[in-house]
Amino acid sequence: MNQSAINPKWQTLAGTAIAFILGFALVLFVLNIEAPKVSASANDPTTTLALGNTSGSLVIDIAPRIGVNQVGDPHTVVATVTTTGSQPAANATVNFEVVVGPSVGLTGSVTTNSSGEAPFTYSSSSTGIDIIQACVTDENSGQACDLAVKWWVGSSPVRDIDLSPDRASNLVGTSHTVTASLSEEGSPLNGALIAFEILAGPNEGVTSSATTDSSG
Repeated sequence: MNQSAINPKWQTLAGTAIAFILGFALVLFVLNIEAPKVSASANDPTTTLALGNTSGSLVIDIAPRIGVNQVGDPHTVVATVTTTGSQPAANATVNFEVVVGPSVGLTGSVTTNSSGEAPFTYSSSSTGIDIIQACVTDENSGQACDLAVKWWVGSSPVRDIDLSPDRASNLVGTSHTVTASLSEEGSPLNGALIAFEILAGPNEGVTSSATTDSSG
């Protein structure tokens, strides 16, 4: 008898994916990341969340623009600084700051290499969405900044399911019972709904469900 149970892990992953799409759409709407570029400068010191990635002589781009990591894992963004003539800007100081999210207030400064790149690595112990800002200041005190979004998610528990017996033969008209055992991280999972379905054979399409007990 070939049977399968609905794996709650896929339900969790699907929910996370939908939440990510909706959450990121909200971030884009609130921060207007894709708005026309504007420049912050010494004459405009009121900008706290800068959206212009071009100053008078420098351009900054941060990558990856969007990322998803489990809490505790390191995440690296790389800011690339070039001149307005598209040449790498070496030895430029890039100031990173998490301006929104569970890691708000985290900062760091990195000097660009010969390719104009400055990597910034950090991790979070909390779930949520971080907005990372990277800024560089040119020789005329003009500031160019760019933004990236990092979603920190919790780790999914490892769940295993076993059916027993895995094969059997019965006389027509007699009953047959299979038992599903569900565990999470190696321990029996109580109170989970298991769905059964016969996928092939003379009883194809027959379904049933049961809730696990304290033994899983």
